[in-house]
Formats: sequence, C-alpha cells, structure tokens
Amino acid sequence: MRAYTTTEKISALTSCLKWFVGILILNILTFWVPFLWASANPAAANNFAAWIIVIGFVLMGALTIFFINRLSRVIKSSDVWLYCLPVLIPFTAPVALLLLCRRIVVASSVIGHRIALVPPRVRAGFGSAMIVILGVVIICAQCSEIRNHARLKKAGQQITGTLQMVTRHYVYFIPSGYSFMVAYAGRLQDFTVDKQLFLENTLPDGKFSQHPIAVIYLPDDPGVAELPEMLKGSAFSPIDFLIGGLFVCVGGWGFYLVIANKPWFAGKSSGLARQPQKETRVPVRAFTFDENGQRK
Repeated sequence: MRAYTTTEKISALTSCLKWFVGILILNILTFWVPFLWASANPAAANNFAAWIIVIGFVLMGALTIFFINRLSRVIKSSDVWLYCLPVLIPFTAPVALLLLCRRIVVASSVIGHRIALVPPRVRAGFGSAMIVILGVVIICAQCSEIRNHARLKKAGQQITGTLQMVTRHYVYFIPSGYSFMVAYAGRLQDFTVDKQLFLENTLPDGKFSQHPIAVIYLPDDPGVAELPEMLKGSAFSPIDFLIGGLFVCVGGWGFYLVIANKPWFAGKSSGLARQPQKETRVPVRAFTFDENGQRK
C-alpha cells in the first residue's frame, strides 16, 4: 500500500469530505425530493420521479465506492467499507454519509489538521439565512392557508366526491391526526380532518368503504378545496405565526452579528472577529555613569 505524506493525506481527506457532502446533497435531490413529491401526489404520473431515483442511485453507488476506496487507502483502514451498504440504501444514506464525514474529521485531527470546508463567517451567514427562510416559509404557508380558507367561504362550490382512503397519522406511536384522500373533479387530494369527521365516515373497527363525500372547491383553481365540516372553524394559527416570527427574528439577529463582525454568534474560538490587542508601553529611564561605575 502506498505511503502518503502529511500534505497528501490532508489533500485527499479534504477531497473525500467535499465529495461525501456532495453525495449527501445528491441523495436529497435525487431520492428524498422525488420520493416526497410522489407521496404528496399519488394520482400524478410518477415515472419521471422513478427515473430520477434510479439515475441518482447509480451515480451515488459509483461515487461512494470510488471515494470509500480512496479513503480506506489514505487512512489505511478497511473498516470504512462497512459504510458502503448503508450509503447505497437511500433511506439510511444521510446518516451513513454524516458518519463518514465525522470519520474524516477525526482522521484529520489525528495528523494535527482541522478541515474547514467554508470559513466560519460564511457558515454563520448561511445558517442565519436558512433560519430566516424557514421562518418566512412557515409564515407564508399560514397566510396562504388563511387566504384559501376565505376564498372557499366566499366563492367555493360544493360537489360530491368519493372517499378513496383514510389515514391515521402517528408520531412515535402516538395518534396525531387523520386525513382523507378524496377523488373529485378528476383529481385526488388529501384533506386533514378532525376526530369527529373521522368517526362519522368510518366503521367502529376503523375500516371504511368508498362512499360519496361533499367537497367545496374553486372551479377556477380546483387545487384549492376543503371538506365543508372543516370550513366552519378558523384557519388562523397563532402558534405558526409565533414560530415563524421567532425564526425570522433569530435569523435576522444572526445576520446582524455576522455583518457587524461580532464574536457571539460563532463563538470565541471561531475567528469570526478578533479583538484589537492593547499596546502596553513600559517607561524607560536613562542613566549615566562615571569612570568608577557609579551612577551620576
């Protein structure tokens, strides 16, 4: 096995780290995005999403095998191949890739080098931007829901759809809600329902049969629809606005600290800002001496 110099090890480890981060992004774009889109649109033609997933799987497999082989030669350890199978499984790939990145950071610290993909100030700015964007998305989604709720109450038309599927949602095995998949106006759409509406449209054992169900929708925009029973309440959610506003405020404060070059956001040891060193002056006195060495 070839012996690498310290400089070559640092260069190879940095390259592997960048490529594993890129593979992680590739996994998100070619698997999770198409997978979630196909799950949210079950009635749409999913052949395109399937092709994206297949192409992404092939690219990820080739890149993963190549760079795991390179990493194993650099750190002289074959146990990194244990990460290969989890990376090739799309559902476990993000965790396996993050563990691989951590392994590279640990290996670089052993040889006395700390890998930094981006400067600390850029990381702080990017993190602040993500927090602001998340807050804006939450607020915009709530505003859109309130607007569509008002439009349906004002100009919505009632038609009869067909209940196709009933879903119970769980969070850590705790029931968190219910949803109906209803076919109407030539399309399929999920609707969030409360427990009372769920009990009215299902059998005592939780099963159901396909049957007609009323839907209110906008003829000029069929995607905007709701069940009549769910339109009786208000769409306003103060918790969503509170969470979104909190994210925007925290992200905005982070931006201010980055722009003002303050050290609080990234920590004292990040190098985001350096405090000026105070210059200390020591007074110096001059003396003269005679030929006997005595001070005058």
